[in-house]
Amino acid sequence: MSNDRLGRLNRREVLTMLGALAAGKAGAQEPLLRVVGLDHVSILGADAAKSIAFYRRIFGHHVLKGVNGDRRYFMIGNCYIAIASAPAGQPRRADHFCTGIEGFDSAGLKTKLDQRGIASRPVNVGLYVDDPDGIVIQLWNMESWKLNQSAPEPPASGEEPLFRPIGLDHLLLGVPDPEKSLGFYQKLFGPASQRTKEPPRDWFQFGKSRLGLAPLAAGQRPGIDHFCVAVEKFDQATAVKGLEARGAVMHPESTPASPQFRDPDGVVVQVIGRG
Repeated sequence: MSNDRLGRLNRREVLTMLGALAAGKAGAQEPLLRVVGLDHVSILGADAAKSIAFYRRIFGHHVLKGVNGDRRYFMIGNCYIAIASAPAGQPRRADHFCTGIEGFDSAGLKTKLDQRGIASRPVNVGLYVDDPDGIVIQLWNMESWKLNQSAPEPPASGEEPLFRPIGLDHLLLGVPDPEKSLGFYQKLFGPASQRTKEPPRDWFQFGKSRLGLAPLAAGQRPGIDHFCVAVEKFDQATAVKGLEARGAVMHPESTPASPQFRDPDGVVVQVIGRG
């Protein structure tokens, strides 16, 4: 690389290059699959209809309903939030996330996973894999909502949504042993694209979206720390007021540029302006 090009590198590019080099030195193997994006995140809540009403006030009215049960697919760009009521006795939580795989082939991919010592469970919606801490990863097609048996729900009447969603920007996992988790995710997805020290994060780039690993906060269990929705640029001065007016509880780490809030089931959601 020329000195002129080095001089033009910005801070993000430098961090990405250093992170990729560090990940390569950690002995990452070639990826088993090509992930083109984060497809969806799944939430199990107390009341799916109540959750949908909450998200409609914030992100809009494009909702599909599954033909069986109360599962809904809340659209955010070409991605979605799958929302269903939690079975009796199960906690309310962000249940799993799904990566969109280019050229997804269930049988072929399972064989590759077996060869690398990664257990998987074939289902009619792709493959499920558990990470070392029991976090569930779904491997399937991008825009998998097109494959679900569902029908559009009519738009709800009322106020205009606060944001116009574009897609999933990132999803952050809280893990107790970041180095152990990094080894597993690199075995599955290939080298991390970026590693930072402050705050400590390992990032995997999937098209325009990212998957992050972070040390588990005190008192928390391994799982999805939060997911972030990319939205059209918004007015920072009114965003928080609008969220609170729609029943959102602001998260302590919220900032005007990228507000974080809790949904009715305590799931942490972040928004970030794009475009």
